[in-house]
Amino acid sequence: MKATLLALLLLLGAASAFAQSIETPEPAAGVAPESEPAKPPVRRTYVSSRLSASVNALEAERRLAQAQHKRSQGMAPQAGESVRTSGGVVVNARYWRRQEKLRMEVEQAQRRMNHVQRPMLARQ
Repeated sequence: MKATLLALLLLLGAASAFAQSIETPEPAAGVAPESEPAKPPVRRTYVSSRLSASVNALEAERRLAQAQHKRSQGMAPQAGESVRTSGGVVVNARYWRRQEKLRMEVEQAQRRMNHVQRPMLARQ
């Protein structure tokens, strides 16, 4: 019994000594750790509303063209979207779901394009 108690005390002492040896001191508040270099302050620049609107318009135009291209490339049935029958090839519901998703992407891009273009037309 004494041997077990002594072994337990030695084990707890060793564990606490190990825990103390792996703890690292906290750096002082506001002081960067030595391993990380100090980061330079962020430089903020002003972007005019006209420039911002033109960037938004160009991005909307790019996304619309990308969605239209993706839809035109996705017209052909992919693997698992068609079934061969005696009358030919018939597309299944999976094909139509994908087509609906592509159509919705084009419509969303078109709505964004219209929304972005409206303020620019008002300024001219």
